[in-house]
Amino acid sequence: YLINNNYLDAISHFKEVLKADKKNSRALFNLGICYENINKKSNSIKLYKLAIEADSKLLPAYNNLSIILKDQGLLTESKKVLEAALIINDEYDYILGSLMFIKQRLCDWSLYEQFKEKIISNLKNGENIFYLFLGKIDILCIICLLGYVRMST
Repeated sequence: YLINNNYLDAISHFKEVLKADKKNSRALFNLGICYENINKKSNSIKLYKLAIEADSKLLPAYNNLSIILKDQGLLTESKKVLEAALIINDEYDYILGSLMFIKQRLCDWSLYEQFKEKIISNLKNGENIFYLFLGKIDILCIICLLGYVRMST
């Protein structure tokens, strides 16, 4: 049902799954997706949090929760969710890119500091710095970072 965007039938299905297993993290997560797609964001937030409680390593739940919080203007809360996800897996590129985007919006440059010296060195040597970040952050974050490095040098 979910694949076919039939959210109401999918909601019924996932509720049935949860009757049998209240802590089924995938059912909670998928139910959150359904509610998000029918614009019931508060239900989605609760369900993503429950999915994370049921499976603390379910990174897509952190990601979806952070997006809803960001979209609601709750940047600090979104940042906390993303930071918690990075503790679990700091190689999940989308989480890192999203966190850098949120931190940029909050004028929190702490994550950028770790890259600053290497970027400055590469810029001085005329090297292409985009290879340094390939797979780690999105292009918007690279642009923000370059602006930060240039402002601080």
